[in-house]
Amino acid sequence: MYDCIAIGEILVDFISDQKNDQGYPILNGNPGGGPPNFIVACQKLGLKTALIAKVGNDMFGHLLRETMANYGVDDESVVIDDQHFTTLAFVSLAEDGERTFSFARKQSADLMLDKSDLPLEKLRQTRALHFSSLSLVAEPAYAATLEAIRVARRAGAHIHFDPNYRPSLWQSSSAARSRIGEALAYCQILKISEYELAFLLDCEALEDVAEIERAANALLQRHPNIKLMHVTMGAAGVVVLTDKEHIYHAAQKVAVVDTTGAGDAYGAAALGKVLMLNKGLDLTSDDLLEIAQFASCAAGLSVQSYGGIPSSATLSEINTELNHK
Repeated sequence: MYDCIAIGEILVDFISDQKNDQGYPILNGNPGGGPPNFIVACQKLGLKTALIAKVGNDMFGHLLRETMANYGVDDESVVIDDQHFTTLAFVSLAEDGERTFSFARKQSADLMLDKSDLPLEKLRQTRALHFSSLSLVAEPAYAATLEAIRVARRAGAHIHFDPNYRPSLWQSSSAARSRIGEALAYCQILKISEYELAFLLDCEALEDVAEIERAANALLQRHPNIKLMHVTMGAAGVVVLTDKEHIYHAAQKVAVVDTTGAGDAYGAAALGKVLMLNKGLDLTSDDLLEIAQFASCAAGLSVQSYGGIPSSATLSEINTELNHK
């Protein structure tokens, strides 16, 4: 039995914080993509994990699959594609550690994930399944992702969704809103940023915690299948809510180096804590606070070093940090 399986894009993040003599960026490669960031963070918590993805039969694809195995993630369902290249992302960092992305993703391997690639028995034997909207952008990955969700949900898994919305990857905002909205109908746990929440509700930017709580409740009313929602606000903290309870937790102040993977670190730790509590999704306000504290600590540790996967913290590191507060 797996604790969590993730499905979706796996890629190489190229990050530059300096230039050569001709003004071109010097690129530092790291394994990346929301689902692998998330699932490695789960693995570091001591959970049994697997990744479903597709990479090219190229140097990057083989390296990414090897990386998953090295971290202890079951990589048997990371499929090698002979016809398409591995996805690449080029990340520009601002002085405050925030990122902008440029993707080399047209007809790339991760979008070619097909229903026939799905490990159905594994999907029937997991406590949770995680996905993001990047695998909903185009066929056949879109249909494969929805099929994986249906299979896992029928078997009783918690479905965890982080939209991880990247406007440049979609043909239009309306197409993104439609497909993300369809995916929301399947999930029980949602990790979403304040920006993504405003986007899905097609409303103005949310200015404060009270507005965020009202917007989150509106989304819960539209999608009563969602039993637990995290609205992350970066340095401003997080709102965690169910249909009965809600709490706000302030973010710890840390020296930010790189925010890549911070949301994935938060989401993985939050889901991991839910699984550790082992009481389903019938959660009290005290439970929500415990989850938020644990996940916020994981995110705070993540932003203090570079890269999405290398920066996620172990269970011991998170507990040590919490015990020092």
